[in-house]
Amino acid sequence: MSSNWPDLSAHRKAASPTRPRKIAIAVVSVPMLLDREINTMSAIGASIEAVRRNVGPMIVWAALIALFTVAGLTTFYVGLAVTLPLIGHATWHAYKDLIAQAPKGRRRKAGAGASAKRS
Repeated sequence: MSSNWPDLSAHRKAASPTRPRKIAIAVVSVPMLLDREINTMSAIGASIEAVRRNVGPMIVWAALIALFTVAGLTTFYVGLAVTLPLIGHATWHAYKDLIAQAPKGRRRKAGAGASAKRS
């Protein structure tokens, strides 16, 4: 039976250069897409701009997300039931503090999500 540790190590080294870019894209773009009628590229641009204006806090934010995720994984995934909703809730409030006060884009009405548009 062979070990997969070398494969995981190689994947981590290959993914490391793109990790900050992925975090910058996702910081507030997902909550923005849920909250406003805005296209994906505009949400990504706003997310990158928010990270550019707040580099220090965003580094701490990414480290905390990694820490909470590792803590959830080390408890055999049981801890993720606590940490993932906590991260999601904190992400929503980060979006509200960083972006939501700016009057860009129209707000979605309550219940006007993707499932409501299908009917």
